[in-house]
Amino acid sequence: MDVGIYALNACRYLTGEEPAEVKGYSSVIDQDGRFKEVEENLSWSMKFPSGAVASCNTTYGANLTGFFRVFGSRGFIHVENAFGYDGQHLTAKMDGESPVDDPSTERDPLNFYRLADHLAECVFDNKEPKCAGEEGLRDMKLMAAIYRTCATAG
Repeated sequence: MDVGIYALNACRYLTGEEPAEVKGYSSVIDQDGRFKEVEENLSWSMKFPSGAVASCNTTYGANLTGFFRVFGSRGFIHVENAFGYDGQHLTAKMDGESPVDDPSTERDPLNFYRLADHLAECVFDNKEPKCAGEEGLRDMKLMAAIYRTCATAG
């Protein structure tokens, strides 16, 4: 579930909630020996206390750009290359609002500079980072819960 953690974390961030339920499925399609010790594909769903449901997929078997889509009662948000370091493209439309079409022109590794600067500022000023280690721990616990529910397909 290497890159799947990005989708899991994005769902938690976008809902502002912790999942109440998780369910996963794993599969191996390419029976060429590469996936003897790790799943090729992992799909999972998460249900949140508000009733929001997320469906997520990740794979080691294909070189795909990650994206996310959020559909709500008043519109949608879509981000292409959502989990890469550059080339993100946000599109969105809300009822009664002008559509958003916002391709990012920033290049990697600017985000790493910002993260390093923020961490250094926290160390020097004795502040808590915006994203504390507990956040990663929550992701890891949820990943373990998804694996515990996994049914194998294929």
